[in-house]
Amino acid sequence: MIKAAIDRILELAQPATFIAANEIEYFTSTRSPVLFPLADPLVVHTLGGVIDWIKSKDEKTPLLHVSHENRVELLSNLFVDTRQREEFLVAQPVNNAAFDFKHYMEIEEFVIQLQCRMVDTPAKAKLIKYLASIKGEAVTTAKDDGITQEVAVENKIGRLETAKMDPVVKLRPYRTFLEIEQPESPFLFRLKSQGSNLPLAALFAMDGGAWRNEAIASIASFFREHEAIKEKGIAVIE
Repeated sequence: MIKAAIDRILELAQPATFIAANEIEYFTSTRSPVLFPLADPLVVHTLGGVIDWIKSKDEKTPLLHVSHENRVELLSNLFVDTRQREEFLVAQPVNNAAFDFKHYMEIEEFVIQLQCRMVDTPAKAKLIKYLASIKGEAVTTAKDDGITQEVAVENKIGRLETAKMDPVVKLRPYRTFLEIEQPESPFLFRLKSQGSNLPLAALFAMDGGAWRNEAIASIASFFREHEAIKEKGIAVIE
């Protein structure tokens, strides 16, 4: 008797379904279709990995979506019956070299991060050279506008002089897939005094995230121009 009651409770707890006239199975309570179980997508870490997967398949992959600067998805057509898409492949770069923006740091650490986490450019070299010359013990404000700053630096004959650095620096941090050119962005360069020690340095982004749109456009262009994408007629959206 108890077992029968338990079995009945378990039976009632199961979601009731029905087959509609269109031969699709629906849940009785919500009238929503029973969804197909989908496989987890394969994950790669380069744009080349996406191309390799596409070349390895005979069938066409109808849609390639550059969803943001660090994610590319290969998707199926929309399943008409259940309104689902299958996600075949996801590309996400392995980026362990993100610059620590908005945080003041010791000059030595700041230079290390510049060297390791920025593309080599003349602006980067100029900034590193300027930081290497700093010998002063404090930062002095040249103008009370919160931007222009001066520091004491050592010239070629060992005399301390006052030098200025353009507060806006255009740099190319590693922030997206390495197969594309890293977007250039303007940064506000700031120094902060810490008493008798060398000043702290920091970079603050000034473009409002516009670099992301540039990166997404570059990734989409990378795929649109590739022969494998053209041959299989894959739609690239961003």
